[in-house]
Amino acid sequence: MADQWKTAVKYSHGIAIPKSADRTYKAVTLENGLKVLLIHDPKTEFAASSLSVSVGSFADPKNLQGAFHFLEHLLFMGTERYPDENDYSAYLADHGGYSNAWTAGEETC
Repeated sequence: MADQWKTAVKYSHGIAIPKSADRTYKAVTLENGLKVLLIHDPKTEFAASSLSVSVGSFADPKNLQGAFHFLEHLLFMGTERYPDENDYSAYLADHGGYSNAWTAGEETC
């Protein structure tokens, strides 16, 4: 089984990717320590991004159930660049995009 795995993937920047993949992959670490995986697919006409953190509702304090779900919503509710409640959503909609998020027991995305 291990030999099949070795023949099915190639490595680029330490990332295991299928040999049949025709995309370009690059792993980078930002100045703040955030690790990012960039994937370029020349055949697609859309761009996307995703952020996942390894903490979720199981980490809610007993006296603040739902805290991480609430914080997830705050990420889209006013920033320096998009200060009003729906500015970011409006910006995305004006450019043909949208956002979505979810909180699970051990992960927030």
